[in-house]
Amino acid sequence: MSEYDTKDYWDKKAKQFEDDPVRAACASSNVQNHCIDRVQRKALETVVRRIGGRDEFQGKSLLDFGCGSGRWVHYFAELGASYQGVDISGEMIQICRQSHPSLNFSTMDGLRIPASSKSFDFIFSIAVLHHNRRNEQGLLLSELTRVIKPGGFLFLFEGLGSTPREREFPRTLRDWSESVVSMGYERLMSKRYHYFPLGHLAEAVGKRISATYTNHWRIIQVDAALSPVLSRIVPNDSQGRGAMLFRRIT
Repeated sequence: MSEYDTKDYWDKKAKQFEDDPVRAACASSNVQNHCIDRVQRKALETVVRRIGGRDEFQGKSLLDFGCGSGRWVHYFAELGASYQGVDISGEMIQICRQSHPSLNFSTMDGLRIPASSKSFDFIFSIAVLHHNRRNEQGLLLSELTRVIKPGGFLFLFEGLGSTPREREFPRTLRDWSESVVSMGYERLMSKRYHYFPLGHLAEAVGKRISATYTNHWRIIQVDAALSPVLSRIVPNDSQGRGAMLFRRIT
């Protein structure tokens, strides 16, 4: 855990999978990435409806914070907002610029977002903050608050839990929410999701009956089809994800 360096890890991953933007930004398994994509897409569609629908984004400014390899560029482009993507990894930004040369991408200098204060109507952070240690999470939330407009919307999709794990520093859903609200936001939505709900439940049952979890790949196949629907059945203490929408009020 102590050896994990955020920028170095994602730079290396971008070089390893430079021809496959999804694997560069997510897992190495295509089947697992199908689950991840479906769950994240479901969360995005839910929050867009909660904001008021796609028409609410027309002509507004949007920051894709931690844009990675540009997985969601097309989705955000369809919303009609003025797009800017930023990431700590220069290698990831290079992938974005090669794939989308007409759009605006920037590399972050440390914890500083290359934008003036009160620049964005919408900020989307999808599986970004939990890859940073707790003290850095607070600093990044402060920086996001600096660049969002009063009345702007902040969407976080982050890891849930109370114990650090490999390359992740999750928080409880309540902890995430309270940290953001304390910076001058109101919470509009919070939902729990899980990428691999059946796999998690099968593993949990196997531990209870001392059985070996042997059909992982088959269960993942079912998860890929049903994970957006089944993610709600997973216990709250699992390694899930929290989708949270806030509005800046001060």
